[in-house]
Amino acid sequence: LSRDRRPYKTSDGYICVIVYNDKQWENFFAATGRADLRADPRFATFAGRAGNIDIVYAELARILETKSTAEWMEILSHADVPVMPMHDLESLLNDSHMVATERFPVVDHPTEGKIRSMKVSASWSATPVETTQLAPRLGEHSVQVLREAGFGEEEIAAMVRDGVTKTADSK
Repeated sequence: LSRDRRPYKTSDGYICVIVYNDKQWENFFAATGRADLRADPRFATFAGRAGNIDIVYAELARILETKSTAEWMEILSHADVPVMPMHDLESLLNDSHMVATERFPVVDHPTEGKIRSMKVSASWSATPVETTQLAPRLGEHSVQVLREAGFGEEEIAAMVRDGVTKTADSK
């Protein structure tokens, strides 16, 4: 619940870093040139870090602001500290791994035209996973879902009329 345990600001963006066990902290101190923190009882042991978590994560945040995301990715990856850039939607769509695995293919939707879709995350060798239907249009299943939830036809009609819900046909 520390306010500084979140994606960290770098000089040009944000990065996600988890420095958790003693080995990772040792590697972090060495990689960042902060060997001085090894002797600080607030940083030296798991118990010390846990008891001073706000101070520890605030210092981590200060350190990570000093370089770019790409610089930290290289430094911390080499130091065996778990690290990933924090993506926004555009950078996620352009991430080299996401592009190589075709994670977000462009597909033809029967009513909406070309849309960006998303592949199922898991895969199995004997059971290929394929998209069997595309995302519904806004309101396409509203009546069906409301019926299944126990609403009657008059109640559903009132919800549509009052703008509480939409159907695929309502404007």
